[in-house]
Amino acid sequence: MHKPGAPAVPNGEGPASRQMFIVRVWEEPSRERPGAWRGSVDHVGSGQRFYFSRLDDLQAFIRKTIEPGEAGPTLFDRGDRP
Repeated sequence: MHKPGAPAVPNGEGPASRQMFIVRVWEEPSRERPGAWRGSVDHVGSGQRFYFSRLDDLQAFIRKTIEPGEAGPTLFDRGDRP
């Protein structure tokens, strides 16, 4: 049964599952301009942190987290920054 105020899943069968991510992006210092953009994403529920340099990798990590069983990207785990 759907609780009042809870968002419905697209087919309307029940409340949606929620995942929280914290995404940070920054420009690496470089003698050349512009510098390379880098980022990290934290999955709040598990405490996992991954670093990325391509938005495709960010998207793949989030997809892997919310759709278990799909092949995920090769990303850098906490502390193994590129």
